[in-house]
Amino acid sequence: MNTLSPDNHPAVKEVIVMCYSSSGSSCVAGILHRLGINMGMNLKPAQQLNPKGFYEDEDFSKVCAKIWTLYHLQSLNHCTLDHSCLLSIGEKYKWDFETLIRHRQNQGNHWGVKEPLLSLLVPVFQQFLSNPFFIVVKRNIERHVDSRYNKINERFSRQRFAAMFYYLKKGYLFNLLAHVLNNLKSIGMTKEDMKHLVTSFYILVDSVVMNQPHMYVNFDTLLAQPKHTINGIIAFLSLAPTREQVEGALSFIDPNLRHYT
Repeated sequence: MNTLSPDNHPAVKEVIVMCYSSSGSSCVAGILHRLGINMGMNLKPAQQLNPKGFYEDEDFSKVCAKIWTLYHLQSLNHCTLDHSCLLSIGEKYKWDFETLIRHRQNQGNHWGVKEPLLSLLVPVFQQFLSNPFFIVVKRNIERHVDSRYNKINERFSRQRFAAMFYYLKKGYLFNLLAHVLNNLKSIGMTKEDMKHLVTSFYILVDSVVMNQPHMYVNFDTLLAQPKHTINGIIAFLSLAPTREQVEGALSFIDPNLRHYT
């Protein structure tokens, strides 16, 4: 991984991956990591649900889980997002985000973060960023909805219990609680409800990145044209990866994994 000193490279970039769960964002974050973007030193390990890794910084995840737990307790509607309520809760934790961001900035190299729970909280911590770039990961809406719908209806699968046990073993009680509350709220959700939820999520994301440096990565296009998409990411971020880094990013892509379906 290339290390850049803020003294001789003032344009250190901060890459925020904006995504809804099951969008293909783990693949994009893994690509960024291989292109030299530090996605975190405390990454959530690979699990059966995602055997190639999530590339989620657990320090950010723990703060997000506290916010979303409180949000789930206050907002009972399972298919409508109350962004104002979420941001109001998030304001109480903005100094936690500042601490995490300052730590990353002090390392002096391009860094990024990917966490679905973080995407709508950007207005809370954006004031602490110095040079942010946003990558919005989307996929075909029907396939996205099918993927999420199938997963929320597998509440008692072995993989889901393994994920919950992981949070319990690590002592991440708010992550566990946020996970459980989200599953409880999704009981009875139809595919149309899920489609409305995913669509409204991305409408909010669009409004957050509208006036910021941003690009959209379509996961279906990434699978069909990996070199084109990776070159687009490199150009957007003005990166200068080595040939080995580019080859590593290309070889990381595997459309056959279960969590991509």
